[in-house]
Amino acid sequence: MSDDWFILASALGKMLAEVDGVGVVYVREDYPLVEDELNAFLKENPDTEDINAWVVTRVQVNQNKILLPPSKFYRVHGFTIRGYQSVASDSYLRFNSLVDVVLTAFTPPRLSVVSPERVR
Repeated sequence: MSDDWFILASALGKMLAEVDGVGVVYVREDYPLVEDELNAFLKENPDTEDINAWVVTRVQVNQNKILLPPSKFYRVHGFTIRGYQSVASDSYLRFNSLVDVVLTAFTPPRLSVVSPERVR
């Protein structure tokens, strides 16, 4: 059995865990569905009531054939990152701010646009 998808998901999970403010990170979606067990599973620290968890899951994979050379294929994996956070008076704003930080961390650097007058 190939674990390529899990290696990719683990790499995403490690990148996500490095983002300041992100709690516990899971790389698959086989968590319990019973509410009490789910609450315990999603807690970063079992001694608190705060939930701050993120789950990385592969949701799609496409296999495409490369025309040259023949008989070569490549795969494009699609992943979803879901975040869970406790409900508190400011959790909506904190969570959405954290989502922006996560998106920034996963956005590749862009080439700066040079204005035509600066090009020689």
